[in-house]
Parts: sequence; structure tokens; C-alpha cells
Amino acid sequence: MNRRLPRRGFALAMVLVLTIGLLVFVSVLFFRSRAQRDTFGQLELQAKALAAARGIMQMALYKFRVLPTEFYQVASAVRELPPAQAAPYTSIWLAEMDSERDGPIARRLTDALKLHDGRTYRVGINRFELITREDTGYRRDFIKIEAWGQCETEKKIIEELLEVEVTHD
Repeated sequence: MNRRLPRRGFALAMVLVLTIGLLVFVSVLFFRSRAQRDTFGQLELQAKALAAARGIMQMALYKFRVLPTEFYQVASAVRELPPAQAAPYTSIWLAEMDSERDGPIARRLTDALKLHDGRTYRVGINRFELITREDTGYRRDFIKIEAWGQCETEKKIIEELLEVEVTHD
């Protein structure tokens, strides 16, 4: 007679099964993305530390381009002196680009970065030296710069090798 009687709750059961499946999918997606939040935060800090290091490196390159004679005087003094006696020369040249010594260039850069997002930044230059590679009929001069930047707890170090032209005696 009435054959539809046994199928009365089928539509309700299908809606219930699909709803449970959707709920499981959303909860799995939510918990997986929640576990990644720490990773995303750490990657953000690393990117900001790299940006800070790149910024101080650009300032060091600018200082070299504006005051090349001063740099070459420091570089020649460092080459002629033992490392212990040469340290003050390089220290003076790099002091204004070091957050730990409260250098004015570093302070301006870190203040600008802090104003942007409110985080604590520190920057500095580890090495700024003249390197000469020579062989028979070949002579090239490079400036090697090693800069570091720190955002909160993440510290990143970058290096750059810049070819320059030096007049040799």
C-alpha cells in the first residue's frame, strides 16, 4: 500500500551524517592551523630580523660610498697592525652601526622599525673588511660585510661581498 513508510527518516539521517562529516572536517582544519601558529610567528620574527640586518648592511654600504678614504685608512692600518692592536680601529669604524654601543645610525634604524610594529630590534656589523685576491695578471678587491639583525629573540646574520676598485701602489 504505502511503500514510503520505511524511508521516513532517511533524509534526516543523511543531513545528520553530512553535518557530522562537515564538523569533523572543520575541527581537524582548525586544530592543524592552530598548531602552525607558533611556526608562523617564528617565521615572522625571522623575516623581520633579516630585514633589520639588511637595513644596517645598506647603511654600512652607504657609509663606505660616502667616506671611502676613511675606510681605506682604517683598512690599511688594520692590515699593518697585529689583530690585538687593530681591534680599536675597526671598533671605531663600526661603533655607530651597533645597537649594543648605542650608535646613532643603529638607534635611528631600530627606532624606525620599532615605530612600525612595536617590537624590540637590535642591529650591528660584525665584520667590514677589504679583501684582495690576486694572481698573475689578476687583481680584484672586495669588501666583505657581515651584518646581524635581531627581532625579539630571533637573530639572523647575513654576509655580502661587494667588488670595489682600489688603486694599488
